[in-house]
Amino acid sequence: MCCSPWVRSDQRSQARQHLCQKLLGGVEEGPDTAATASGGGEQRQGGSSQAPALAKIMRLRGADQMAIGAARRRLRRLPVAFFFSTEPSSHGCPLHAELARRGVLAAASFALYSRIRAATPPTAFTFSLLLAALASSPSAGCTGLIAHAQALKCGALAHPVVTNSLLKLYCALGLLPCARRVFDSGAALDVASWNTMVSGYGKSGDLAAARQVFGRMPERNLVSWSAMVDTLVRAGEFGEALWVFDRMMLESLKPDVVVLFSVLKACAHLGVVERGRWVHQYLETEGVAGRQSNVLVETALVDMYCKCGCMEEAWFVFDSVHCCDVVLWNSMIGGLAVNGHGRVDEGSHIFSRCGAMGLSHRGSTMGA
Repeated sequence: MCCSPWVRSDQRSQARQHLCQKLLGGVEEGPDTAATASGGGEQRQGGSSQAPALAKIMRLRGADQMAIGAARRRLRRLPVAFFFSTEPSSHGCPLHAELARRGVLAAASFALYSRIRAATPPTAFTFSLLLAALASSPSAGCTGLIAHAQALKCGALAHPVVTNSLLKLYCALGLLPCARRVFDSGAALDVASWNTMVSGYGKSGDLAAARQVFGRMPERNLVSWSAMVDTLVRAGEFGEALWVFDRMMLESLKPDVVVLFSVLKACAHLGVVERGRWVHQYLETEGVAGRQSNVLVETALVDMYCKCGCMEEAWFVFDSVHCCDVVLWNSMIGGLAVNGHGRVDEGSHIFSRCGAMGLSHRGSTMGA
């Protein structure tokens, strides 16, 4: 019997808290934490030995906020020199680990970058983390432009990983003209750079620009095709989306759940149930990675079958899903209503399963 998603979430949260306590317990607070950069070799070794544990806490997704606060307080007591080896590998630096956290204020991320820059020349890894942090920040604004100038000054745009982070930043800010100037400026590009531009144009609704970039791509991978299919679905060009997917299959690429989700949305809007059944069969027989943890694909299957009037198949998919969300329930209830199957016993069955899974009934569910 499948456990409720909330039960598994609590178990994962407890495991993360236990790991944080274990890591913090291994970092002893002693004279070395208050040592200065000019201290002896023994003190320096003691301080640097704390860095890996603190770095792991800062990188741990969903870590307990009290543990993060304790790690930050100990970071402030460590001299900056302890964060770097003689040949700096930024990956092991606690400051870089904190910079990798997402959703923080842009000013805080840039202040952290300034602290790193005061201790050692920033690397391409430093700029990629900074730009990615700003892309996830709710207040990037002009800070993104300053970070771009810093990366340009240090020659970091010679590295594709930095260029890609900068392109994602501008796309996240909705500054597609700025992203295009970087893209056309001669900065180091790779296939991920082209994919970012196609996806950015698609999410902004500029189908013509997305088509132009996709047509110019020197090479394409699965993400490239997936981004173009998603762009066409967003633009309502469902027939062309299926045509592009067929071209992708001719390239002998194995589709993943992301592109199949977009294909199912196109099938639902066109009412081409046979194509949708092919996707369903492919998911069942090919063992596509990520399907079990991606309830969106199951929701798209239910929605497709409901819109095509195939309620028996919609029920089969619905009943086979063990860990659901409210969107799936709404899709099934909406499908029953549209196809004239809104009997009391069917609605009661859905609501009883919803309660058994520990999900609360939202207003949209009641309205459906």
